[in-house]
Amino acid sequence: MRLSEGVERRESSGTESISDMAISGLRFLKLAEEFYQEQNCFGRFSILHSVRVSPDFKFLLNFPAEDGNYRDTEAIRIVPARLSAENSSVSYETYSLGKEERVRIVTDMLLVHLRELRQANVDYEELLRLVAACPIEKPVIYFP
Repeated sequence: MRLSEGVERRESSGTESISDMAISGLRFLKLAEEFYQEQNCFGRFSILHSVRVSPDFKFLLNFPAEDGNYRDTEAIRIVPARLSAENSSVSYETYSLGKEERVRIVTDMLLVHLRELRQANVDYEELLRLVAACPIEKPVIYFP
């Protein structure tokens, strides 16, 4: 399976919530789980997640709360760098796409992308909690 994302600017300031990437990853893996179960296919899954962003793009470090409002998080700290990578890819193998595994996969992938693209320092346990709380059943897109 492959999920490729071009993180785009949804507003003139060139920013987007990092939670958008988490939510799209969770939705994609849930769709894949439902598809493979319906087809009665089981076994090892190989997942490739690629992200492309412009060098001047800024991630908003926030996640939706239960009330639908976005809250900033200190689980991610972006280190200022002279050069920012534009592409990041990570592969992952698993035997399960159940809810807990989807959360762990997306968190692990976000960790790699944030480190490669923005040299971020990440509190993994807090990021895992934030990703697990992302609402994937209702439309959520951050527009400040």
